[in-house]
Amino acid sequence: MENEWTKRIEELEKMVDNLHSVIESDEKLVEELTEKLKATEEEMLFWRRESRRLREQYNSLIFEVSYKFPGESRHDTAKRYIREREEYGIGIVAKQALKEASHEGTI
Repeated sequence: MENEWTKRIEELEKMVDNLHSVIESDEKLVEELTEKLKATEEEMLFWRRESRRLREQYNSLIFEVSYKFPGESRHDTAKRYIREREEYGIGIVAKQALKEASHEGTI
């Protein structure tokens, strides 16, 4: 009978050892997941700040349009102004400057 109890105790000790291994493994997994979660939270905060910054820049640009064309949004009118200016105004000067810079090797 004592031999059976000894075997049973040894089996229970092995089970306890296995449980300790599982717990240790789970603790490592929890640590890894916690680190990944922190990194993800930091990345989310970065993108949230970046999104806010870009939205502020966009709004600042859009509200430079005092009068929008009929049937257009401020966005569309701003695009129109930029395209027209680059094609017909400053664009010609900018294209010439780029051409000269590329010939000089500065670009």
